Amino acid sequence: MNNFKWAERSEYPDKKGRHHFVVDKKLVSLHNTLICLILLQNRRSNTDNMVDWTDAEKSTISAVWGKVDINEVGPLALARVLIVYPWTQRYFGSFGDVSTPAAIMGNPKVAAHGKVVCGALDKAVKNMGNILATYKSLSETHANKLFVDPDNFRVLADVLTIVIAAKFGASFTPEIQATWQKFMKVVVAAMGSRYF
Repeated sequence: MNNFKWAERSEYPDKKGRHHFVVDKKLVSLHNTLICLILLQNRRSNTDNMVDWTDAEKSTISAVWGKVDINEVGPLALARVLIVYPWTQRYFGSFGDVSTPAAIMGNPKVAAHGKVVCGALDKAVKNMGNILATYKSLSETHANKLFVDPDNFRVLADVLTIVIAAKFGASFTPEIQATWQKFMKVVVAAMGSRYF
């Protein structure tokens, strides 16, 4: 007979005559950890084969990215993230003054890092068949050295899409946006892939 007990019935009922179960917290913790590991393993294996890009999607993403001025869009996107989502400023303590929107917009370190971010995105555009491997090292750095909350990748992707849409105007059609956002979701997943 197995001596493992997830929970056992309390000896005494409460005021309403109900018996409660006393749960072994260590077993519950172990159970939750195992479930998380299984889910993460599934997520990783699904991310490897996350997307099969059509030729039209590849062409659309390359066309959009080909029109993006990295020196303009990168700084604007990162500055907007820091202004709209001020909690992200904590990762940029070495950047000097990021206390006001004007300071952020005029900060050369913010502008330079915005260009770096777009440079990394350029690698994804050029390696669409294997974005996960392309971002493996970058994901590990953000997870294990910089300790960046992975939700910030989604925030940056959303803001970058807004900045690009503002620059492109009506030519950034809903169809183009759908393809672009599909691409950004893959990039965000790849950036978050080494967090567990």
